[in-house]
Amino acid sequence: MGKYARKIDTTELSSTVIGKVKSKRASLIPLFLVIAIFMSSIYFVDDILAYASKYLGINLVDKDPSTTPVVPVNSTDYIEVAYGQDIANADLPFTVKNISASNGTIAYTIENTSKEEVNLSKYNYFLEFYALTSEEDGTISKDFLVRNLLEKDTIPASEKKDYSFDFSALKVDYSRIKKTALANRKEMDYTPSNDDIVIKENLYNDEFLTMGCKKSGEMIYYNFTKSKTLTQITDEITVSSEVYNEDDYFDYNGNTEGYSMEVNEDGTDVKININVDLSLAKKRLQDKYYPNGAYASIISYEMEARGYSCE
Repeated sequence: MGKYARKIDTTELSSTVIGKVKSKRASLIPLFLVIAIFMSSIYFVDDILAYASKYLGINLVDKDPSTTPVVPVNSTDYIEVAYGQDIANADLPFTVKNISASNGTIAYTIENTSKEEVNLSKYNYFLEFYALTSEEDGTISKDFLVRNLLEKDTIPASEKKDYSFDFSALKVDYSRIKKTALANRKEMDYTPSNDDIVIKENLYNDEFLTMGCKKSGEMIYYNFTKSKTLTQITDEITVSSEVYNEDDYFDYNGNTEGYSMEVNEDGTDVKININVDLSLAKKRLQDKYYPNGAYASIISYEMEARGYSCE
């Protein structure tokens, strides 16, 4: 061996314990249990809510809106309250007050709460009424009853106007009303679609389809093309001879392009027929006189919201 060779120690080494590492496999079992319970609760959530409502008397699904009105934060497109409450929102320039719906009449007051004039024609607001039904599983469902299209009116700053509408042509159980909502609806929300709505063939001209909308003392006939777009209007109105005033119908009696009128006396009544040729009419004298090409689905939806029965 060389001068600097080292002597090798051949003594057998013995193991020394410096610590123990516990297996993590066992610690994962509680985590799996938690995940399993969580997934099961999601899967059976409807059964759990129904059980709590039915057997424990706890309704976790829907609170009674007669005590808790639902008012979305920063939303003026849909505001829902208990029937009898005012409809207001910090972002809405007006308040709907004194709401009542009974015996075929819907009435309310619109108060301008801003310092500027409110033009309701900028909106398309409906006042809607709903019933509440308790289901067997303890949940509460909301059932639509009737809606009223707000007038396209102008209300001066800090003033208010009262409105009352005849809805006797529609069959509505007003005693069931529990909720009221103010809904700003777009025409695309209207149902059914124009393709689905059923319109009768015109009895006198098979080139047209006709929808009649009836209300106390009035029958409006809307004539459509085969593609269900509006082309002509005939408005038949019956009023008492005591209240008839010829000046009220001046614009309709040949003094506005596209409009013509016939008046006939029938005993104590006066029958007025207003005809609108929409291919010529450039001015819309009333909201219910829709423009040329209007869809039947829109007319049906909005006219029923004015208290007319349409078929």
